[in-house]
Amino acid sequence: MSRKKIKIALTGGGTGGHTIPLIAVVRELSRRRQVEALNLNFTYIGPRQGSQQIKLEKNIQIKLIVTGKFRRYITFSSILFNFIDLFKILIGFLQTFFYLIFDRPSVIFSKGGYGSFPTVVTAWILKVPVILHESDSILGATNKILSRFAKKIVLSFSTTTSYLPKEKLIVLGNPIRTELFGGNLQEAKKEFAIQSDKPVLLVTGGSQGARQINDLVLKNLKTLAQNYEIIHQAGEKNYSSIQKTVSDSIDSYHVYAFLNENQMKLAYAISQLIVARAGAGIFEKAALGKPSILIPLPTSAAGHQLKNAQIYEEAGACIVLDPFSVTPNQLLNTINQLMANKQRLQTMSEAALRFSKPNAARDIAKLILKTVDDKQK
Repeated sequence: MSRKKIKIALTGGGTGGHTIPLIAVVRELSRRRQVEALNLNFTYIGPRQGSQQIKLEKNIQIKLIVTGKFRRYITFSSILFNFIDLFKILIGFLQTFFYLIFDRPSVIFSKGGYGSFPTVVTAWILKVPVILHESDSILGATNKILSRFAKKIVLSFSTTTSYLPKEKLIVLGNPIRTELFGGNLQEAKKEFAIQSDKPVLLVTGGSQGARQINDLVLKNLKTLAQNYEIIHQAGEKNYSSIQKTVSDSIDSYHVYAFLNENQMKLAYAISQLIVARAGAGIFEKAALGKPSILIPLPTSAAGHQLKNAQIYEEAGACIVLDPFSVTPNQLLNTINQLMANKQRLQTMSEAALRFSKPNAARDIAKLILKTVDDKQK
């Protein structure tokens, strides 16, 4: 590999699910930079939405763009917003063209989402190679369009391959942050003020929270708190209303708007069971061998979370509750049955580890550097 400066542009956005894997890959590339003395430069090009985690990384330059998304349902407001967002997308193209023409990267790694659209298309026009990544079992709407502009398409699930050009495909998994491994139990107890020896239940709806999961848990809260310590990532939008609703006297309930990386590491370490959605976060749970109850987002695009959950359940790593019919009592019973069956939890944990692809970030980093190397030859 040449020691010439390698400029790697990152794009994707809309939610943390699009940007957190970018961070995992950048950190892996940074580790390789130290070992192999590589001259790497990282730039994120994307919307403000979902970029909060990127901003915490000191070695990533950020170039924000205006962009919009196309709403596939038809109402008066959706038609109006689609019209407005069309102009936003055009502005995003102009911004991206300006960024790339004056500071052309060696390669672009895209995580998809509406925020990646202008960058990937502009890169294709300027003949900058694009590596596209899909976290879900069903290709996202934006990635479906952008797949024709990509040099390589990296998949998390092998089941996503049926309608894509085979020569572009490679199944490597979803990149996860290695910093989530190795949480200390005593540190976790201190962080979350856990004073009992009750089993720990982690509840999370992803980076934005999930109102449905929040409501199901809150309706069972008094009963759950009698038997378990509960760490609950409720989401920024839901946090204040939950605080007003829940009494501070429930010592076993620990609610947060958002768990930062270290808190999430500790929460994973101390929890015996997780209740969550079925987005890309299942790959973190799998790599850590954490049994889970998944309640997929019922409105996820093309039903991708329903499919993700089905595949993960077939692997034996989780139990899926139907988001269209799940009741508080059903969730409570499922939690109690699993927590009372240590052998079942162990079996699910082992299945999760078999499902996982813990080296995805490393393998994607290698692919990015190989793409650059091939281009320089």
